Amino acid sequence: MKKPVFLLACCCLLLSCAKKAPQAAESPTRHISGEDEGLNQISREARESFPEFARKMSDPGPDEGDFRVKYPFQAEPGSAFGYEHIWLEDIFFEDGRYYGTLSNRPYYISSLQAGDVVPFEAELISDWMYIKAGQIVGGCSVKYLIKQIPEPGWDEGTRILYRRFAPD
Repeated sequence: MKKPVFLLACCCLLLSCAKKAPQAAESPTRHISGEDEGLNQISREARESFPEFARKMSDPGPDEGDFRVKYPFQAEPGSAFGYEHIWLEDIFFEDGRYYGTLSNRPYYISSLQAGDVVPFEAELISDWMYIKAGQIVGGCSVKYLIKQIPEPGWDEGTRILYRRFAPD
């Protein structure tokens, strides 16, 4: 599904990947065109593999946890953005719906705050991830965006985060 513009809260999501991940020195957001085929492919794959992710989340192994999904929320009119993609944590299923807690403060949606519990539709997610034995599984949009920065431009926090991804 193509969106007019993706807004990815990179530093916020980098911090939310793991509570101890260092913050990157750059701006906390990335403004990405909805025409970015790499991110569109990541979103398609996340939606297709969500049932597997949900099964893992419902029966995690002893070294697995911190399950999250990235979800597109309609940005406010006048913000110049169609959607803001925000990580949701503490995911649960109740009365036939999935819910999650916003991991960070939205920039372009004043009606939502970090910590709000919101419903989401699995068929609209744009990414998912969890931690297994200290490594990030999934989080393909984060890894993709890191790779868009030439490695000499990575700060130490970005290097540490990138090394936390499980091998492909």
